[in-house]
Amino acid sequence: MPELTTAESLEDSELDINELSFTELRNKLLALDPMNRDHVIQVNQAEAEFWRKSEGYRVGWSDEILGFDCGGQQWVSETCFPAGTLAKPSMKDLEYIEDLKKLIEKEEIPAPAPIEQRWTTCSKSHMSLASSSVEDDIFSWAKCRTKKSFYFLHLPIIEGSYKNKRSCCLTKKCSRMISKTFEQRLHKDGYTWKNIPQNTKDLYFEDFQKYFRWDQKISGIVKILWEKQVAIRYKSFIWAIKNAKQKPAYVSDDIWKAWNDEFNKPEYIARARQNKLNRQAGEPATHTGGSITHSSHAKRMVRNKVWERSLQL
Repeated sequence: MPELTTAESLEDSELDINELSFTELRNKLLALDPMNRDHVIQVNQAEAEFWRKSEGYRVGWSDEILGFDCGGQQWVSETCFPAGTLAKPSMKDLEYIEDLKKLIEKEEIPAPAPIEQRWTTCSKSHMSLASSSVEDDIFSWAKCRTKKSFYFLHLPIIEGSYKNKRSCCLTKKCSRMISKTFEQRLHKDGYTWKNIPQNTKDLYFEDFQKYFRWDQKISGIVKILWEKQVAIRYKSFIWAIKNAKQKPAYVSDDIWKAWNDEFNKPEYIARARQNKLNRQAGEPATHTGGSITHSSHAKRMVRNKVWERSLQL
């Protein structure tokens, strides 16, 4: 895995690879290019080699042995199905895994390891997937462990009807991931969105596509919604950096200096002040309540006699 890390090169701000655990290193490698099938295969092969070299026997409490480091927070897709009886297994469990492997290979799915399979006896609970009244019945459970960076692939990306461009928008998960893509690729002239070269903006969209999938029929509307949302998110992204008390780890020294030089120019400060006045000129529609509860805001309105003035109107 260290060889893979050297080949792919982790960010300069990351910890030294010798300080990372096996699972931390694996997750960082997968996150470099999660939709690249060949890359995922290489990581899977390295993981298989790690487990081969870790083979052995030991005796201990179940929570010590079973509670191994499997890689932090994960999302699990699991199925359960009958596999015959203890006396006469149906072999459907092995057929299922064989079919699953063939499907992954046929569709060229970049599937990170491992695919886990286990077996249990039946359960008396009617709510259980392994429910059965026959005590000899056995059930097989198969699951794929999916890191958070991959589960976005299976989430809906549009809220509302995509047929109505004005009423639909990207989901919150999409918006948050857009901001994450900024951190991976900063441009020296990127202190405002309009200054970023088009080829860099295209790379942002390519990064976005690594984390989400959608029907190609709606690719046009997805791109339009992305272009609309990305400018808004970038504005908030720059605002956070501008108001940061210290340089964020993902910002290089050169970019930090170049952007702060721009932020401190008189014309930039004057333009920011004018934009603020323009936003405030929209009273009474401007929202100035701040991040407080409805009850606190109501008390403030009463205290400032805003409520009384509203009633008089």
